[in-house]
Amino acid sequence: MGQRVLNLRRCAINRRILSILTCLAGWLLLGLLLSACGGGGEDDNPVAAQRATAVPPTATPRSTALPDVPPAPELGQPERPLTLFFVPEGSRRAATDAADSLADYLGDELGLAVEVRLASDQSQALDAVCSGAPAAAWLDAFTAASAVERCGAEPVLTITRGRGSDATIGTSAELVTRTGIPSVRELAGRPFCRVEGEELTSWIAPGLILEAQGLDPFTDLGPIYTYPDAEEMIGALYRGECSAAAFVPDVFADLQNNPPRDLENAAGERVASEQLIAALTVLVPAADVSAPEGAWAGYPPNVIPYDILVFPPTSAIPAALRDQLVTSLEDFAGERDGQELLREVLDASGLLRLDAAAFEGFRAQVVQAGWDMAYTP
Repeated sequence: MGQRVLNLRRCAINRRILSILTCLAGWLLLGLLLSACGGGGEDDNPVAAQRATAVPPTATPRSTALPDVPPAPELGQPERPLTLFFVPEGSRRAATDAADSLADYLGDELGLAVEVRLASDQSQALDAVCSGAPAAAWLDAFTAASAVERCGAEPVLTITRGRGSDATIGTSAELVTRTGIPSVRELAGRPFCRVEGEELTSWIAPGLILEAQGLDPFTDLGPIYTYPDAEEMIGALYRGECSAAAFVPDVFADLQNNPPRDLENAAGERVASEQLIAALTVLVPAADVSAPEGAWAGYPPNVIPYDILVFPPTSAIPAALRDQLVTSLEDFAGERDGQELLREVLDASGLLRLDAAAFEGFRAQVVQAGWDMAYTP
């Protein structure tokens, strides 16, 4: 009996606990539902959702074709002619007629448009060669060296002066000093003589000789004295007013053999040839400037070449067309009009083939000297 009553009490307790748990679960479920629906107490402040702004439709852009670009004119057409520049040595009027004849000849030979122009100076011709345009030019040796350095221009032709065995390829000079000066280096600090108006032979040529021996003519020499002619200059050398000077070889030899009549010694007597020969000596002989008869290795040291025809890089004028032009120029030089052009425009007698290797010795000498290579004597 007691056991039954105990069991009945346990059942009542279990039913009460189950009822409490069921109520708690119900309240928990209700709270979750209210939270999800936005319900809550006084602290709740729901934010209204913003309505998206509509984007107006736009048309889809479509690509349009670029306008047609006409191709560049072909090289040698009238719109893009080959151009050859000269800096005339003589009469500009005579040079114009000769240039017109050359333009007609080259145009007929090549079947291309060719213009021959007279440049006002070396600088204009240099700028044309290095402009990227199909233009070649005849330049003096120093400006030609500048064209090679500046834009990779290519020397192809040079001129000769004189005929036969007397033909020459350039200018040279011999460095003359008072007897007793053993070397070029001994000229440092000593006075130097030159002839007014003859800068090429009496100043530039010896300047290259001095530079080759490590002597800067602008800073390492003593006073520089200028005389009106070679006769006055050799007298200054004899009297000791200067220690060195440069002469064209034939001129110095002639003056030694036939001293100026007004040149006197310390006793007031006319100087004899033997006295000049004893007082003065050739320290550096002039180079051989004879024109080669066949293939040649290039300009000897201490030679300043005559004018040179330089072409722009092959990107401006292809090598094959350049060779055709050179051949046509050589053919033209053999005709009467061609001889007139050589004489009137270049003061030349003939043409000689040239290449970069043959010109390199002179170019390197100028570069070593550090001079302005576009300087025009």
